[in-house]
Amino acid sequence: MEKKFKDLKKGDSVFIVDNGKVVETKVKDTRENCYHQLYVYTTHTNWPYCGWSGSKRAGYLFIDEEAAYEQLRNISESRKKTLEKKIDSLVSEFEALDSISIPPTVKPSTKPLSMKELKPGDSVWYVDKVELIVKKVKVKSVKDNIEPWSYGSLEVNTDLTCFKTHSNSTRSINCLYYTREEQAWRYMLKWKKSRMWTVGKEMEKLMRELERYDK
Repeated sequence: MEKKFKDLKKGDSVFIVDNGKVVETKVKDTRENCYHQLYVYTTHTNWPYCGWSGSKRAGYLFIDEEAAYEQLRNISESRKKTLEKKIDSLVSEFEALDSISIPPTVKPSTKPLSMKELKPGDSVWYVDKVELIVKKVKVKSVKDNIEPWSYGSLEVNTDLTCFKTHSNSTRSINCLYYTREEQAWRYMLKWKKSRMWTVGKEMEKLMRELERYDK
């Protein structure tokens, strides 16, 4: 007859899936509640595992060693698939970032306008970090920022969104809007370099973890 949780006694061996491996441990104590749930205390952890008294597992605690290894294999396969998807996504992002360059149609900036010189109908350039492009957007209004707790002396409203800036500045406070297209692209290239470093480090980390599962 197969052993169930209700048959466990102090000193019996049980198996825990913990941190990518199966650990054999001993039962210290068992306590059943009025709902026929059994709390199993082991020498491996300070907290109990809770399962039904007629079951052979409780979360990551198993009576049968092979069942524990089967669960470990399932966890490993699931994690590998997740890692592979994340790595593929990061590789695609890295390649997209690497392809960014200033279009040949972008003219070198002359003396850029300051934000206070903008008028409704003028254009500013927005750095879109999602689509990885610089967009030309129309200015709808420029007004003094009357919020004393907010940074910036001007609020510029565009057909995309609004942003805060300083009167004599040529960019928004969040560095996403510029009065000259070349400025925007220069910032995009600077951000690209930083983002590629971050993505590269994350790829290395996930690939090292994936290699551990393949061993």
